[in-house]
Amino acid sequence: MIRDKRIKYIVHEENKGLAGARNTGLNNAQGKYIGFLDDDDIFYPNHLETLVDKIKNTDLMVVYTDALLCIQKKENNVYVPIKKELQYSLDYSQALLFIMNIAPVQCFLFESCMLDKGIRFDESLTTHEDWEFWIQLSMETEFLHIKDVTSEYRHRLDKTNMVTTKLHDFLRTMKIIYNRYSSYTKDVLEIVENQNRRMLELEEQIKKDSSERACSIVIVTYNSEKDISNCINSLDNTLRNNDEVIIVDNNSNDNTVKILEEVTANRKKFKIIENGKNIGFSAATNLGIKTAVKPNIILLNPDTVVVGNWIDSLIGHLYENEKVGATGPISNYVSGLQKMELYTKEKFTGNVKIETLYNSFREANSGQSVETKILIGFCLAIKKKTIEEIGLLDEKLFLGNDDLDLSWRLRLEGYKLIVACDVFVYHKGQQSFKTVNKSKTDELVQQSTDHLYKKLEEYYGKGNIPTPVELWGINWFKPNNPYFNPSSKTISELDIKVSIVIPVYNQLEYTEKCIYSIVQTANRKVEVVFVNNASTDKTREFLTDYKNSNLKIKKIENDTNLGFPAAVNQGIKEAVGEYIVIANNDIVVTNNWLDNLIRIAESDPQIGLVGPISNEVSGLQKDNNANYKTIDEMHLYASQLNEKNKGEIINFPRIAFLCTLIKKEVIEKIGGLDERFSPGNYEDDDFCLRAQLAGYKTVIAKDVFIHHYGSKSFKAEGNAKYIERLKTNEAKFIEKWGTTPDDLWLRNQPIKEHSIVYHLDKDLVKQSVLRAKTHIDEAEYSLALTELENAYSNYDETSSGKIITSTDLLNMLGNISLIIGNTETAKKYFEEELTIYPESSSACLGLGSVFESNQEYEAAKVMFEWSVKNDTNNRNAIDSLAKINAVLGFEATHNTLLTEV
Repeated sequence: MIRDKRIKYIVHEENKGLAGARNTGLNNAQGKYIGFLDDDDIFYPNHLETLVDKIKNTDLMVVYTDALLCIQKKENNVYVPIKKELQYSLDYSQALLFIMNIAPVQCFLFESCMLDKGIRFDESLTTHEDWEFWIQLSMETEFLHIKDVTSEYRHRLDKTNMVTTKLHDFLRTMKIIYNRYSSYTKDVLEIVENQNRRMLELEEQIKKDSSERACSIVIVTYNSEKDISNCINSLDNTLRNNDEVIIVDNNSNDNTVKILEEVTANRKKFKIIENGKNIGFSAATNLGIKTAVKPNIILLNPDTVVVGNWIDSLIGHLYENEKVGATGPISNYVSGLQKMELYTKEKFTGNVKIETLYNSFREANSGQSVETKILIGFCLAIKKKTIEEIGLLDEKLFLGNDDLDLSWRLRLEGYKLIVACDVFVYHKGQQSFKTVNKSKTDELVQQSTDHLYKKLEEYYGKGNIPTPVELWGINWFKPNNPYFNPSSKTISELDIKVSIVIPVYNQLEYTEKCIYSIVQTANRKVEVVFVNNASTDKTREFLTDYKNSNLKIKKIENDTNLGFPAAVNQGIKEAVGEYIVIANNDIVVTNNWLDNLIRIAESDPQIGLVGPISNEVSGLQKDNNANYKTIDEMHLYASQLNEKNKGEIINFPRIAFLCTLIKKEVIEKIGGLDERFSPGNYEDDDFCLRAQLAGYKTVIAKDVFIHHYGSKSFKAEGNAKYIERLKTNEAKFIEKWGTTPDDLWLRNQPIKEHSIVYHLDKDLVKQSVLRAKTHIDEAEYSLALTELENAYSNYDETSSGKIITSTDLLNMLGNISLIIGNTETAKKYFEEELTIYPESSSACLGLGSVFESNQEYEAAKVMFEWSVKNDTNNRNAIDSLAKINAVLGFEATHNTLLTEV
């Protein structure tokens, strides 16, 4: 407890809201001046002094300063600032105040005598109560705006920070305020138009959010007469405008349907589907999903009770990021990480209201979530497009295990399963099971268990199925199968020595032949990383469905064709092997190909890249004696070469990347393929050169022969375009290195100095910034600008701010645009920087340089003056101002903004 007589601590017996709390404070205030501070905001040291000094020296009764918005993110249970910005600085106008609030609540100070006029906060307003209070004050006095930042207000990046229901309340209270003061504004067209515009914008936002996050809640009932009324009534109290409920009854033989018809009568959001027979839980659920028309699905058991804003919160976690596949709440009757006891220190005893539990967990765990291996199916949220992508529930799982199967399939596709720690849903538990003979339900559950095990066996192979603990973190999955081993282990990424990266673009028939040959010849643990460059044939479906127990398959789906180098780089970043094989999709590999490549790589620490020989390739890798007629003949020929040339290598500087093994240590030193050569050709020459400059050898394995159908993806557009692309990329190679590959390696021509590193990083912002800095060092400004634009398009304040601030990134974009002569683009970036940080010396300097380039010297002088004012130690700004002063006939240090020149 702080022992200070200046501090009064008042406790309400019940929550009166912000308006009520502030009124209590006003009624107990004894000072001459009154201000406000919410518990999550702060005053700067100069705050009160600035306000008091101004209000003492003006006839006005209300003064206010500016405040920074401080965006915070939770790290290690502590909220830390990740960005501060001045969102707005508005001069006082009652007309403006009739339209919108003009400053955060803590910015204001007013004379307490104003309270004698009966001015108080309206306690009926749950939002906008401070705005309405300022309007009341404006009826008695004008306000003085002090353009100094003296405080900050915090915004926390909780996953459920702004839900649609909050926007609804904003709109409701906005309309109340507009109507309340309409007698003052109805004849002022500009005010009315702006009020209407703001209401329309808010309505559109609500409409957009409501549409994108609307839910179809699917409930399957079977003999649920004891619980269904409570479930439906609780749902009806919590549904939002755009939600719907689809109830599929599985031929109940009690009063379930009758009760449903009664309880849903006159409730238009509820739809009942009656099945003529019990088709099983999964099939009934799928029927509900197929009937659903909303973009999100919530699967809900009939023995649940829901309260509060559970839908908003649960769906909020689902949209946390694109990797989230499904979310589920915590509960009283559930297993694993969804147990409510894990997320509270309170001991709930006796009969506790569901609302009490919901509110307790919502307040204690606001915005918090944990990742899990399984979500129990009593209440599970998933986007409709996601479940359509991975497939609906397996209808052979008649009863039980559907949630295990769905969780497993979601994680296989790279999705995360999230427990919403701030959403409590009451679950009675296993009620439908209790209405059927136990031996019958046990039999049905066992059948589902055995069917799921069969699926696992098909995917992982006999004896190689991970344990239930590995798969789901559970120990209660027990199939009747002689091969079931609860101690078995899955293929770990630690077991993988080789990653094969295969970019694909259409040409599915070749991709199928390629992967088949890899399966037939792989005798070690390998992973294959497919990168689909927006194929328009059936490639995506093939990759989605393809499974093989001998391979670990990863796939990356691109919305556009990024070209070969960028696709390879994507694959490399996902690869875990100590060797990376870059392979075309139009090759057929042969027996011992991989072992031989690895053996050669391991024979000499200086060998960094190893390539095979082939029928269709350039340089010394081409085998002119390969004249087989069929693939079977090719395999025989490859086997003969394997014996004939065993262990033989050719040291050669150029290895074509049709099938090339690279030590990962090489990539760690020099990075990935240079994407300036996109969509492809010469990136392999460039990589080989950089590897050699890093001290590595590039060699050809004479005992490895593979078949190559020959640049099928590149030549798909025609030979003329292929030749044109070769010429274009040869010119890029010359521009980078000062010579052609032939002149370099065949005629020993020298190269010009250039960085050998092409950065790769899973953090796209970091990757682009590092690449841009390299390009800037090499005076490759157009390439630098492209990377900086990529960084900006991927920028996220919550994570990217640790790499580069948004203002620094904008400043780099502005300066590089200026260097390449694009002054309009430069101006746009500098202005955006200035919007975020109005006191930026660098932004003012940049704008001054833009105006100077455009020969707008007076405007340039103004911006250079501001640059110097904002940072009197900015040498570039001082020099630029001196230069422009000389042009305009002023002394070098002339600055109209400084008192001392």
